[in-house]
Parts: sequence; structure tokens; C-alpha cells
Amino acid sequence: MADHWHSNESNSTAWDMKSKYWADNDIQRTSWPSLFCGICVLRNLNLDACSGDHFAGLQSLDSSQNQDRGQHKTWSCHSTRTLISKNNESLNGTGLWFLDHEKYVQWLHQSSAFLWLNGCPGAGKTVLVSTVIRDLVKTRRAGELVVYYFANGYYHGFSTAKAILCSILGQLLFREPILKSFKEVFPLLNDLVVAGNPLSSAKMLQIFTRLRHILRGHETLYLLLDGLDEEIHSPQERALVLELIDHASRHDPNHQIKCFISSRSTFFGNKVPNGALQVELDSNPLVRDDMSLYVRHSLHSLVSSYPSRELKELEKRILNYASGSFLILRLILRHGEHGAAESEAGFQNGLLNLFDSSTIGLDAIYASMLARLKDCNKEAALSMLRWVTFAARPLEIHELLALYEQTGVKIKEEDISTISAGLLISIDNQIRFTHLSVREYLESSLSDRWNELSEEANEMIAHTCLKLLSAEELLQSLALSTRKPTSTKTMTKLGFVPYAQSHWMFHYQRAERHSSYLAGLLHDTLEHAITTLRTNGDELDHYSNLSGWEYVESSQDAKLRPDDYRRHLVNSRDILNIALRTSAQFGLLKLTKLELDMGANPNAPSGSERQTPLCLAARSGHLEVVKLLLQRGANPLLASGSGLTPLAYALANGHYGIRDLLMGYVSEKSMDFNEHQPFGRAKDATQEFELAASTLPSYTSCPCLLVNYELRAMPEILDGNGRILPPITVSGDNIAEGELLISSPNLENSRSLSTIVKWYPGVEMYRVLNHVSKRGIDDVRKLLLTAGNREDDLDLVISLSKLLARSTF
Repeated sequence: MADHWHSNESNSTAWDMKSKYWADNDIQRTSWPSLFCGICVLRNLNLDACSGDHFAGLQSLDSSQNQDRGQHKTWSCHSTRTLISKNNESLNGTGLWFLDHEKYVQWLHQSSAFLWLNGCPGAGKTVLVSTVIRDLVKTRRAGELVVYYFANGYYHGFSTAKAILCSILGQLLFREPILKSFKEVFPLLNDLVVAGNPLSSAKMLQIFTRLRHILRGHETLYLLLDGLDEEIHSPQERALVLELIDHASRHDPNHQIKCFISSRSTFFGNKVPNGALQVELDSNPLVRDDMSLYVRHSLHSLVSSYPSRELKELEKRILNYASGSFLILRLILRHGEHGAAESEAGFQNGLLNLFDSSTIGLDAIYASMLARLKDCNKEAALSMLRWVTFAARPLEIHELLALYEQTGVKIKEEDISTISAGLLISIDNQIRFTHLSVREYLESSLSDRWNELSEEANEMIAHTCLKLLSAEELLQSLALSTRKPTSTKTMTKLGFVPYAQSHWMFHYQRAERHSSYLAGLLHDTLEHAITTLRTNGDELDHYSNLSGWEYVESSQDAKLRPDDYRRHLVNSRDILNIALRTSAQFGLLKLTKLELDMGANPNAPSGSERQTPLCLAARSGHLEVVKLLLQRGANPLLASGSGLTPLAYALANGHYGIRDLLMGYVSEKSMDFNEHQPFGRAKDATQEFELAASTLPSYTSCPCLLVNYELRAMPEILDGNGRILPPITVSGDNIAEGELLISSPNLENSRSLSTIVKWYPGVEMYRVLNHVSKRGIDDVRKLLLTAGNREDDLDLVISLSKLLARSTF
């Protein structure tokens, strides 16, 4: 952790900030680490696992070019690792033309805030971005900040917009002076965590506006984003990212952000930001000059004995077939390398076979590479392709090698490209496709079987992971803490085990629905883990005797050996209830059914918070599991140890479908209500709050206004110690100077609006409302509507307050 901190600042500052800003973990849908940096938060890592901040790493980029490749594994920031690997790919003398390009110079030195570099797959965009970053870092002046995000698929399953914001905040977290930056950025990171996944548009823009305003007056932020079209797979996520880019590219003289976006030419469609500068690579003659240098260098190393005239002719032919694509160029040369391993004549023959095709495109080249798979290696190659295609993140080389070693097959790093016919390569200690378009080709060519292949692959990977994990590692991955401290043996894990422990659930969740055996395998594995734990004299903390079973010693029992006594405990229903808790928490429908069929108690509380399975499923939003638990006797009125009911958890995390299901089930079953425990009906909302909205200057550095909201209980609510709970504050819209309109006569003297809303009484329901307030006024509005408040009354304050801000100087 010391790498993250300036020498004269104490680590204890982080813990002070954490205790001040951290969210309500009891209500929160996920358990996040107690301390994190913005990059690692998406993967639930501690700062201890990070090797250094981005700026420190960037300052040594030039020296890293000459480092041994094995040392690159110390970089834990995956965008930084991508940056280093792309700099290593760059041939001396190439890409420098871009630094003198008219549009780049204009973007760099004038007020233009947006530059778009576009081209076809493999046009060399990412390498050029790395060249730009290296130049910006090398030449930057005081107050110039360089932050970047490479969409390389590492954060699979998370909102791309959220990943971008986390990356930006993580890099701003440690700018000098660090203590001040930490105080500015940490609350934003916390808000980003509790905002949910995916982000709502309103919350994303609110966080970004606050991010923009932590820039100091003399600072300019250079924001570089690469490969976004490779990572975004849904129209909703694309719209969210485009909206984020649009706001980032808006000119603001008080908080300068210069955006550099690299993507395919189809990424923006008809939504290119106004005033954007564009550089197209597909038809740029300077790209061909770089390609000529690349071909000349490659041919010299492969077939140096060729006459110069033949080399020039071969170079010209290769360039023509490459059609301006660096990727096709590299693949053509790699195709020839296959024959060059035997002789220089073999190199030319390999190229001639490829040139015989009427056209050379990516599909034709990939098909040719697949056809080259040798029969003796085909099974190993297809297995590698399956792992790389469906892995939760890019695999480290040592992980893949260890995986094969588990099966008795030993391969070396240099064998990977050969076995896979060049479709897979090793880059910066990771095994990847030679280009992301390989995956697109495989998915397109196997489209009729892709879903089936995905299910089979995830089933296989989940099975492999579960078999590799020790009892202690499995329990740790499920956050099931033991009474004895964790042994140091598990602190230094090697091989494939770290991946298995972190990602087995990712694959299990995608495979369970269609698998005939995974639920049984997980039950057996979990039972074995708990049995092993108890045999070693340990016990899960807060999880013993969940079924209420009591052991009364008899004269016969007194004769039992200790091992027999432990086996007797293992046969209790505790294991079933622990497995049921796991299935409810992670939404494992088949495992839930299996445990209930075997006699698990659907109302057994567990964990330090004494949550029932229904509370856990409602908190995490697993609708199908909630349905099954209710059908099998789960009581929707049972609260956790902190007093929160399943309904409260569902409302706090925005799962309104589960809220409707719970209310309908209670009504249908005519269950009795505890009058002191509201259950979500409109008549239960008896606690009044004043919802007040006001506009005020939000930042001293610029004439922006902030729409602020406050919910004040009437009468006041007291906690268990008799103290008055404070009003709930909700940050609303930030209105920039350019959005302010001419003052409206009707609103000229108005600065605040208010109305009375109703909510459910009690400290627990106050906590729910307070938790949701961290996600923004739009989520609070949805929550208040569920309590029976009129939409017109809420919109009178919320909508009019925004109009008020836009109508007032």
C-alpha cells in the first residue's frame, strides 16, 4: 500500500476517509472492500494488490521498453499494461507523423475539446493512442493531467461507463497534493460504487459533473479512451457511453477537459459531438509509409538473403493486399512465417498460397489459419480457444500453462502461437487473440451454435475451477469467514487457483440453468469444505447451528470419539442452510431448489447480520429465487438482525419487481401484519417528510448552480440511543453556465420549493430512504412513488426546481 502514498502522508488518512464516506454495507447489494483505488474497485481488490499509481508508472514508460517482459506482471492496472505492450509493438520511427498532424496540433494547443481517431479493425489505432499518451506524459507541463482507459475486455460484465469513470477517478486519486485529492475523489468513488450497475444516465452525469469540478483552475485533463466499440455490446450501454463522451467534450473554460477517442468509424453513427476534429486512418497515405517500414523490417529479419529487387516487389505486393490494415499486414506476414520456419522458400510459398485467393480479408485469413491447425494439436488448440473466448478476463500466461499442467500436458509460452496457428498470442504476460476481431469471426461463423458453445464452455470452466479450490479457498470466495485466522499458506496462491477463486462464480451463474450436474457438484464441494473445516477443529463464524438443532449428550454419546462427534455435527442441517444462504445470495436457482428439497430451512437466519435467505435474494435482486423461496415457505415478514425486512432490502436496491411480488404474495396469503413493521402498502406510509428543493452556487470557481434536495422528517425520528436522525440530503443536477437561460419573471424571486411526502415509519425505513438518496433524486422519486405519493406533487418540486436553476443567473 505504501506505493500509493506520498512519503509524508499517513495511510491512516485513508481509513479516516473510509469511515466518513463509506456506504451502508448492511443494505448495500454487494460487499465491497474497505479500501480501494478506482481501477481495482470493479474487481473487488484491495489497494494492497495494486503496484503503483498511473502517473508513477507513466514516468517510467520509456525505461520500461527495455525491461524484461517478465517484469511487466507487476503492473496491476490493466490499462497501463495495455499501454506498455502497445508501446512495445510500436516500431521506431512509426506513428511520429501523427504528432505533427494538423488536427492533433489543433486539438493540443487550441480550445478544441474533442479529437476522434477512427479506422477499420487493425488500422493501428491503439498503437497510435499509446504514442500520443507517451508524448503527452513526456511533454506535459504543470497542471496537465493525462488519464486513459483501454477497453480490453478485462472488466467484462461491468458497465463500460462505470469502468471509464472508475478509471478516471482512480488516476486522479493520487495527483499532488495527495491528501487533498483523496478528500475530493474518495466521496465520488463511494457514490459510484453505490450507484448500481449499470449506471443511470442522471447519476452518471451528476458524478461526471462533480468530477469535472474537482479540476483546479490551472489544470487541464487529457482524457484518452480507446477501443470502446470492442467492449460495448448493448444499445443501452452504447447510448450511456455516448452521452458521457458528449458531456466530456463540451467546452468549459473553467474546467478544461480534452477528449481523444479512438474507435471504429461506425462507433458514433450520427451522434458525433459538435465541433469534433476527425482523423481517418483508412485512407491516410502516412499510414502506408508506416506499414512500409514495418514490412521492410519484417522481411529483413525473415528473408534477408532475397535480392533487393525481389524484396521490393514482395513488399509492394504485401502492402497492396493489406489494404491499409496493420492487422491484415501482420497476419499476412505471420502466415508466411509458418513456412519460413523451415526455409525462405517456404515463406514465399506460404504467401503465394494466400495470394491465390481472389480477395484477402480478415475472414479469409482467419479461415486459413483455422485450416492450418495440425491434427496432433487440434484438440489442444480448440481447448485454448475455448478458454480464451469465454474466460471472465484475459488469462495470464502462467495461468494457462498451469491449467494444462493440471491435465498432464506441459506446454511452453512459445508453443501457444504455434499450436493455435497464430490465432492466439502472448502479450505482456497475457494470452489473447491476435486481435479482438478473431472472436467476432468465431461468433459469426458459429452463430447457430454460439449459445450452446457458451453454455458448455462455462460449465466446463466452472467444473474445473471448483475441482481446483481447496476448502479454505472456496469458503473465502463465498465470503464465509472462519473463527480461526486464515492460514498464511493461502496468501501466496500460484498457478490457476487465483483465477478459479475469483471467477468460478462468474462461470457457474452462466452455466447452472442448463447444466444437469453443476448444482449437485457445488453442494458436494461446499459440504466437503465445511466437513474439512470442522474436522480441523474450526467453524464458520456466525454460521453454526443454523437449524436450531441442539446436541444433548447421552451415556452412549459420551463414548463417541471426537471425530465421530464432528461427523455427527456435519450431518446436521447446518450445511444445507449454509448452502441455501449461498444460493440465495448469488441467485443460484437450481442449487436453491436442491437445498430446499433436501430439507434446508427457508427462514434460517445466518451471518453477522442474521439475514434470512429471502432477505439476501431480495437485496441482490434475484427474482426467480425469491419466487421459489416464497413458494417453499419463506416468511416475507421476517426481518434481519438489523430490523430490515426483505421488502426494505428490495426497495433500498431498486428491485421494484421483487417489491410487487412480496406485496402481492402477502395479500394473496392474507398474512398478519405487525403494526410496528410497515409492509409497503400506501396506508402504511404514515411518516411525513418535507421534500424541499433549493438552488445555490455549487462551486466558487465558476458560476454554476446546484439543485439540492432535502428530506426532513416531521416529526423527527429518534434512533435507538434517543438521538435525532439528521435530514436526508440528495444532490441534484449541476447547471453549467452555458445552460442558464434568461431569468423568468415568475421565478425571479424564488429560490426554493417544497412539498409534503409520506414514507414508512421507523429507523430501518429511514435507513432505506437514506441509502437510496446516494443514488440520486431520480431513484428517490421512484421510491416515494412506491409509497403512494402522487406523481404530480413530486414533479412539482423536482421538475420545477430544475427549471428554476435554468432560469436564474
